[in-house]
Amino acid sequence: MNVVVRKSMLHGTVRAPPSKSHTHRALIAALLSRGTSTIEGPLSCDDTLRTMGMCRSFGAKVTHGGDRLVVTGPATLETPERIECGGSGTTLRIATAIAALTPGPVTLDGDDTLRKRPLTDLTRALEALGAKCSSSGGCPPITVEGPMRGGTTSMSGSTSSQYVSALLFACPCLDAPTRLCLTSPLVSRPYVEMTRTVLERHQVSSSETDEGFHIPAPQRYRPADHVIEGDYSSAATLLAAGALAGDVRVTSLHRDSIQGDARIVGLLKHFGARIKHHDDTCHIRKGPLGATVIDATHVPDLVPVCAAVATQARGVTRILNAGRLRHKESDRLETTARELAEMGAHIDVTDDGMNVTGPTPLHGADIETHNDHRIAMAAAVAALVAEGDTILHDAQCVEKSYPHVMRDLRTLGADIDEL
Repeated sequence: MNVVVRKSMLHGTVRAPPSKSHTHRALIAALLSRGTSTIEGPLSCDDTLRTMGMCRSFGAKVTHGGDRLVVTGPATLETPERIECGGSGTTLRIATAIAALTPGPVTLDGDDTLRKRPLTDLTRALEALGAKCSSSGGCPPITVEGPMRGGTTSMSGSTSSQYVSALLFACPCLDAPTRLCLTSPLVSRPYVEMTRTVLERHQVSSSETDEGFHIPAPQRYRPADHVIEGDYSSAATLLAAGALAGDVRVTSLHRDSIQGDARIVGLLKHFGARIKHHDDTCHIRKGPLGATVIDATHVPDLVPVCAAVATQARGVTRILNAGRLRHKESDRLETTARELAEMGAHIDVTDDGMNVTGPTPLHGADIETHNDHRIAMAAAVAALVAEGDTILHDAQCVEKSYPHVMRDLRTLGADIDEL
């Protein structure tokens, strides 16, 4: 599906979509619980559907009625022959650790983008705990055999926080405690804190230590109920659109959220956006913007949309500590810079970030999304202030995380048509 986005002025109110990260974690904790858990207001997108499928593969019963998921975990995990993870890195990484709880073998695979994303740090950590993992070059497809035992293992904290979350989910099910040592500082810490918060809801504990984490075992997951909050990662598209092109209110954004990407509110304030957050509603209006400095250590998903905003901010915006973006659905540093440059942006890519000079007049262009939902959404935001038509090729990639983003932008007044 291709869409055309034209220069527009926005006005109105939309509800943020449910949190993808929270939905993933609630599903996985429910899988590991003996009994029935409910998840109110889950996100239904390509990635979370893959996690639902993964839960069913391990023996959970998952039913979807109205705006609720009901998940009944099995008494004992089943051993599926194969799990297809599509393009969902979260599904792949956490399912790999759960597979190591079974005798196996379990083969986990994904689409072409996922097959380019290595799992070496995770598989080495699992092998130190007794699992057997085999793959070609450390990337999917990967075959896992268990069961793991407790003990001491280590991994980098700076490759992916999802590796840490994977062990936090799986290791409480072992017969002995796990000592997880991190060999470098933990990145995307808020995602790990979200994992631990979900685990606590299921009466599963862990503790942070000077060297990493201590995970007691054996522990028993208890069923629990969840209400999924709005997703700041996806809402960042709507808020950025308001900062550039109108007067926008986004609801269902909890002020006390532990989501790392809740920082988008502060980042837009640093750009100079006129933004107010009252109760669960964020109100943002177009105004003059100035350059800022963004440390992406804990908020890598915000980089593309912040780069789009920076094209209209006076001065040079510096985005730092974003090197991990080179290993996402695309090399997000290069693709963000390349596609926004097609529209007239001035962006210099560095080893671990980028410098964006603004304000620059933008013009319509043919944009390749590289099958990357974040690139598609960032380009859509930039197109709202570009002269002429901007065509987003393969825009269906947004179904990975925010299937209704184009509809919601149209609700706010964006001139968007499918081609």
